[in-house]
Amino acid sequence: MIKGYITLKQASEISGKEVEALKKQCQDGRIRGAIKQGKAWFVPHSEIIVGSGAENGTLGFLLSMIEAAGPNSSASVTLVSNGAFIQGELIGRKEYIGRFRNDLLNNMPFAEKDNAFKEFADKYFNDLEGRDEVGTPSFIHLKNVSTSQIADGETVKESYLRIKYEAVDGFLLGSIGRGG
Repeated sequence: MIKGYITLKQASEISGKEVEALKKQCQDGRIRGAIKQGKAWFVPHSEIIVGSGAENGTLGFLLSMIEAAGPNSSASVTLVSNGAFIQGELIGRKEYIGRFRNDLLNNMPFAEKDNAFKEFADKYFNDLEGRDEVGTPSFIHLKNVSTSQIADGETVKESYLRIKYEAVDGFLLGSIGRGG
């Protein structure tokens, strides 16, 4: 063991993040000072945020507040993921699922003709909407999304994004304005 370093399993226990997610961050160079010895990764203890899982972190608290507030609740956020800035309105899981269901069943030409597909989709979405997510959420849901990849930071109205919670490296409450 290297002084000041911990294993990915230890980092997972401290941070609440999955070992595989931490390994990917090491491979991508997103954990400063991470080193690989043989097949094992070691990370500086100082680089792991205690309780960064959603149940303890600020982003997790914000997600909980949006879910508790119910439909049509949102908060403007800027997420950082793999060096990209993703701006949008944080929304609840059920609102996202409802919108996805509506778009799939009402805007896809094949969906209106295929009754077996509609029955399958209805069952799938009813099951999905009925589940309560406890603990660390699997995904973050946004609407009216813009990214550093969209020209001039345009907001794509009526756009929705579902991103893995563990793919988020950081966030800002609000959006980043463009200087003039």
